[in-house]
Amino acid sequence: MNKSFIFFISVSIAIFILISQLHAQLGTMKKEIFKPLSYDLADKKADSVLSLMTQDEMISLVSGDRSFFIRPFMRLNLPEVYMS
Repeated sequence: MNKSFIFFISVSIAIFILISQLHAQLGTMKKEIFKPLSYDLADKKADSVLSLMTQDEMISLVSGDRSFFIRPFMRLNLPEVYMS
């Protein structure tokens, strides 16, 4: 085999290993960030956020933003959410 082919295979394997390691790390990070809440705690958090929203913000929350998105509210630290 020629040297360039061996180099190509070596680099490809190294990139594959790097990508698989990054994928594994991202998977564990997602598990740490998004922990499920109990129904009671989620209900309390939703009520507290709704109490901070103005009437115009509540209306815009229901109306949405673009196709399949819920409008973000930076003031309340609520990101844009994609709905399907």
